Amino acid sequence: MIKEKTYSDKLKSPLWQQKRLKIMERDKFTCMLCTDKESSLHVHHKQYTGEPWEAPDEDLETLCCHCHRAETEMEKNGDTLIFAMKTGTNYFGKTKKGLIIIGKIMPDDSLIISLVVNKPKEFLSILNTLI
Repeated sequence: MIKEKTYSDKLKSPLWQQKRLKIMERDKFTCMLCTDKESSLHVHHKQYTGEPWEAPDEDLETLCCHCHRAETEMEKNGDTLIFAMKTGTNYFGKTKKGLIIIGKIMPDDSLIISLVVNKPKEFLSILNTLI
């Protein structure tokens, strides 16, 4: 009996590694949301269409590990992060639904604490306390 490969196994494939490198080179090894070049970089699938390496280039983008985690969480909740920026370990972002997220990435990168607000004045007030 042949065991089906897991998604994690597929990401180890030379086909995916080649595609991943191509996308990172295209994006100049820079997070497309926050412009981070120092953190670990991932290639994010905006949508899935078969095998990871079969995705059209326009469906892939380079994200830092922090924005990738935030983007994945937003997608799980039925929304999409469209802007993000970090100052130190702080980040904020705006979702397509108009919600503002604010959070702090913990030093060990094991937990993201997020606060969601949908009033710009509250957002600016809270943001000023983070930066």
